[in-house]
Amino acid sequence: MDINISNYLAELTNSKGDDIAIAYRRNLRLARWSYARLISAIFQFAGELEARGVTKGDRVIICGENCPEWVIAFYACTLRGVVVVPLDTQSTPDFVARICEQVRPALFIRGMTSGGIAPALPTLILEEISGTIAGRPVRVKSNMAAVEASVDHDYLRFKSSFFFAQGDSNPTDNKATGFDAIFDDPNFVGGQFSFWNRNGIRLSQTGVGLVQPNSVLPSLRSSKIQGQANFVNPGILIYNAGVDAELTQRLKAVFNVNYLRFHRTESLEYLLFQNHIRHDIGWDYSLGVAYRLVLITNVTMTFGAATLKTGRGFRDIYIDQSQNCPPNVGDFCQPNVVNPSKILFSLFAELKLTF
Repeated sequence: MDINISNYLAELTNSKGDDIAIAYRRNLRLARWSYARLISAIFQFAGELEARGVTKGDRVIICGENCPEWVIAFYACTLRGVVVVPLDTQSTPDFVARICEQVRPALFIRGMTSGGIAPALPTLILEEISGTIAGRPVRVKSNMAAVEASVDHDYLRFKSSFFFAQGDSNPTDNKATGFDAIFDDPNFVGGQFSFWNRNGIRLSQTGVGLVQPNSVLPSLRSSKIQGQANFVNPGILIYNAGVDAELTQRLKAVFNVNYLRFHRTESLEYLLFQNHIRHDIGWDYSLGVAYRLVLITNVTMTFGAATLKTGRGFRDIYIDQSQNCPPNVGDFCQPNVVNPSKILFSLFAELKLTF
């Protein structure tokens, strides 16, 4: 039998499918890739290259840090007969431009922290290669709902809100039912003061975010402002109660309590290779103050504090060392990891100038 890359990868899947191929530490979390998962991603990305019209003999530039996605991109290009042109992550834009002029690449794949950016070229974000869960064309159909009721009493406004974004129940079929937005910046269910809304929370073992900054959607994207929307995600339900207090014409206080739950967790289980993730995200408490130096909003100062009392579903994602360290990669584990059962909090101050 002729041995080629495709046959070799298929044989490797059959013989070592569940064994760990790559152990890679991203921030505080150890990413583990089995041979089956890695090779599946390689074939999926090879299909993406084909869909983009990248064919044998074309050149593809890869500029990113050493990571599982780099291996995926390299082998996928090899499967397609594509010439890989690797660049150092510290390459300057001028150097990248000269290389692009010489090799005329069909595609530029760069890491999120790479310095060199090639203009006027089809570009992919390296970390999104594994973050795109579907890995193939899907039919998108999803739903979102939001409602708020409020009652004013003197200088107080009592309000209650509800937000629903549908999640995807089967990340491996040809339907994508998770709701996502091109660019959301909601002033809702706590808005800029909410811990969940204000702080981006990363899934550090995958290179994507559970939620992006200034967003309420758990879209599982690597970046809110780069790349594409992802409609294979867990979705969310947020129940909110809050009080706005107009203390003076210039000073406003805002207090909110949110209860958060995932709508579906199958996409998280598929992405993280965990067989059971519960739905409870936790309780989000926030208190903020907005102060206008003048009666118009050209100069606004904002101060606040927010905390997230994590629920069982959130803790299932960020598990402790005893569950996060398999015996055959023990050397990669560290004795101290962040305890996700502890209350998370943030303090912030902001000066906004509008002209």
